This record gives sequence, structure tokens and C-alpha cells, in this order.
Amino acid sequence: MKKAAFTLAVLVSLLAAVSCSEKNNSDSKPADINTITTAAEKETVTEAGKKAAGEETAAMEAENKSETDIPAKADAAAGTDLSMIMDPTEGTDFEKGTIDGTVYTSEYGGFRLALPKDYVFFSDEELINSSFERNMPVGTVCDAAANSNKASLINVYFDNINLTLPEKKNSPEKEYIQEYFDKCVEYRKMSSENAHRKDNYTANDNGTVTLGGQDFWWFDMKANGALLDNYYCRKINDDYYVFIASEHNPVGMQKYVQAIE
Repeated sequence: MKKAAFTLAVLVSLLAAVSCSEKNNSDSKPADINTITTAAEKETVTEAGKKAAGEETAAMEAENKSETDIPAKADAAAGTDLSMIMDPTEGTDFEKGTIDGTVYTSEYGGFRLALPKDYVFFSDEELINSSFERNMPVGTVCDAAANSNKASLINVYFDNINLTLPEKKNSPEKEYIQEYFDKCVEYRKMSSENAHRKDNYTANDNGTVTLGGQDFWWFDMKANGALLDNYYCRKINDDYYVFIASEHNPVGMQKYVQAIE
């Protein structure tokens, strides 16, 4: 009798253990599956989100690039942005000038431009996106520009002879500069800024002036007979001409352009 009771108790215990084990397995397996499924789903969602975010970022970057990477020197006549495939300073010893407050110094150009305290120089990004930069021939490097609330823009740029007018490389300075401005006039006429106005641009030779102890050719550009800017230009070497553009006449510019001692 005792043996039978013992055997029965063992059987009951075994059945209870099996039942408990099945319950635990039943509880744990669906939880594991759900956990794995949820993780997989989360991973899928995360990867999809990353992909979508990546595509959106790429699209935004492409849009921003098209809006901000404005051609620095577009060939308006041919409708081709040549500045994207050539660097105007490549293969030359050109050196950018330095800016200290309102003083621009170009060792390469051999002069200093000391402006009044109310002038502020453009940042590199502002230079690239400026309309005057876009309307210049492809070989031109705008090195500095400054503006004031009391006066118009003053800018300094260098033209790479070998890119802009290589066929005029050995021409007299005046002839080269006149050709250069003829090209600038053409670009201005075809620019988006002039698409509706249809202004009549002209470039005019006014002889030579002395600034900072050096002789410059003085040209002016007009629109419909009204003065836009005066330009003071000279040849530096076999690679570059320098141009200083300002509304100031020679008397005014003589206060600003200084020799480097």
C-alpha cells in the first residue's frame, strides 16, 4: 500500500513537472519569437528610415548645390560653365592678397588698398556668389571686394591672360584691356540680371593715371551713358593683369591705393 502511494506520488510529481515545463516553454517561445520579430521589424524600419533619410539628405544637398554653387565665371556666350573644369590660378605663381581690418595688401600685385573704417570686406563665399564675379571672363580671379554704406563697391581682381585672351598675350596693354572689357560688356548684356532691362553697356578708355607710384590704365564702364564703375588696370607679368574697380575717380583712388614699402 505504501509502495503504491509512493509510486502514485512520483507519477503526480512527474506529471506536474512536465506540465510546468510545457507551460514555461509555451510562455517563453512566443515571447522569443515576438522579441525576434519585433527586433527584425525595428531593424527593417531603422534601415528603411536610414535609407529614406539618406536619400532625402542627398536630394537636399543636390538642391542646395544647384542653388549655392553658382558658376563663378560662366561663359555666357556659349552657355557653358568653364569655371567648373579649370582653375584660373592653375599653373601660375598667383598668390592671394591678405586682409587686415580695412586694409587689403597684394604682394603679388605690388600695392596696398587702405580703405576708410566704414568699409567691410566680403567673405570668400560672398565673393563666389556675387553677380560681378559671375559676369567676369572665365580667367578672372576676384581676390577682394569691400562695400560701405556711404559708397559703392570697390573690388580687386586678376585676369589670367592665358585663359581669357591667349591670342592677345603679346598685345600692347591698352589693346588687351580694351578686348577684355569688350568681353565683359558682352557678358553683362547676356547676364540674367540684364535679361529684362536690355541696358546698353560701353567701356571707355581714359588714358593712364598714377596710383601708389605705379601707372594704371583708366577705363570706365557705363550703362545707357550713366557711369557704373571706374577701372584701374595694369599688366603685372606674363600671366596676369590686375584690375581695381570703383566708382571713385582717380583723385579719390589716390587716397586709397598705396605702394608696398
